[in-house]
Amino acid sequence: MGKCPGENCDGDLIVRTARKTKKRFIGCNAYPECRTTFSLPQRGLLVTIREECKHCGYPIVKIIYKGRKPWDLCINPDCPGKDEKYKNYNNNK
Repeated sequence: MGKCPGENCDGDLIVRTARKTKKRFIGCNAYPECRTTFSLPQRGLLVTIREECKHCGYPIVKIIYKGRKPWDLCINPDCPGKDEKYKNYNNNK
């Protein structure tokens, strides 16, 4: 997916599945030294694309739901681009 944004970490981000809950998430392959994780939607097909968010530089994943338009998602929960997207969505209503 890309390089881990954790401090002093040179690991890569990979899609993982939790053993107990079977939920998927993105985590660093340098675990347990690096505990950087990002949550993901639990449904839909995940496609890793080699792009970075233009707002924060974190990797982007494409989520494909059946019968819906594909969705590009920045994995950073605090991305400033998400605020812009919601403002535009609320203004168009």
